[in-house]
Amino acid sequence: ISFDDVSIRAVPAYTGRHAYHALAYGGLGFLISMKRWDIYYAGDTDLIPEMDTIGCDIAILPVGGIYTMGLDEAVEATRRLRPSYVIPMQYGSEVPNSREYGRLFTQAVSEPVQGVERPLENPRFATRSTGTYDIRALRANLSARGF
Repeated sequence: ISFDDVSIRAVPAYTGRHAYHALAYGGLGFLISMKRWDIYYAGDTDLIPEMDTIGCDIAILPVGGIYTMGLDEAVEATRRLRPSYVIPMQYGSEVPNSREYGRLFTQAVSEPVQGVERPLENPRFATRSTGTYDIRALRANLSARGF
């Protein structure tokens, strides 16, 4: 899909360990190109051979390790992708015992790549039982802020 200065291309995202993320499931990641930046959103994936052909400036990679690739695999994906910046995702409340994974990952990537750890998800939108987002709370918050 392309419009104005933005192009979005679907790329494979899958794991070899979990049936619900298997190649046959047809999961996707995305390469988003805008102006001078190519941003790779990996989706729910392991380290996969297709990453050898995806070039990007910014990579957003899962690091949780239970349902997707873990820390070591994400560091290897960073080496293959060769981005300028890498941002960890899918750790914290959605993956048990992984609150420190973002920090550990950003410390493990090698120069010249800059790891960027973002704060964990906003706890006001997480439900107590699952750690998943409560879409009603999110919509109410955005509506109150005029969005």
